[in-house]
Amino acid sequence: SEAVCHVAHDLSDHYRTLVEIHATPSWLWYALVEKMLASESGWTVKEAHDQVARFKGLPVDYPQERRMLYLMLRFVELALMLAAALWV
Repeated sequence: SEAVCHVAHDLSDHYRTLVEIHATPSWLWYALVEKMLASESGWTVKEAHDQVARFKGLPVDYPQERRMLYLMLRFVELALMLAAALWV
């Protein structure tokens, strides 16, 4: 729950899909949940399983360089959201 915080989304209907996503390294959770939510009706368990299978064998630890890039991208994303909210 720390890795993926979706205050605006009720994820309770996606429990079984989230269980599949949980099998990937935690640094992928946010991106996979975003992709699932972006699809028109979410993913079926099979679709989630197929997506997760693509990432089999990836390292569990997020490489330091990627972690910094991820944090910078999240900062920019949050800054843009704040700017958009203030300029309404």
